[in-house]
Amino acid sequence: MEVGTEQASERGSEMDLSVLHEKIAILKGSPDKRLPSWIFDNKKFISITYTDEELSVVCPENVIPDNHEMTVEKDWRCIKVDGPLIIL
Repeated sequence: MEVGTEQASERGSEMDLSVLHEKIAILKGSPDKRLPSWIFDNKKFISITYTDEELSVVCPENVIPDNHEMTVEKDWRCIKVDGPLIIL
């Protein structure tokens, strides 16, 4: 048994997971650029992460316009934690 699994079992925490049906894209860009406004048109699923090296956006493929200025990787799938994520 893995240590992480063992610790979760000892605490009695379990998670229900599901795979989202829509294809997901990962976009990468410069952290110096502003976020494009189209990113906020999608309210179903979006993740925005900044680091010193890059800006990363994870969103459904179908919301990305043809004229975007970021590097994109398509055909990803996403696993969702169903319900609230309880942090112990």
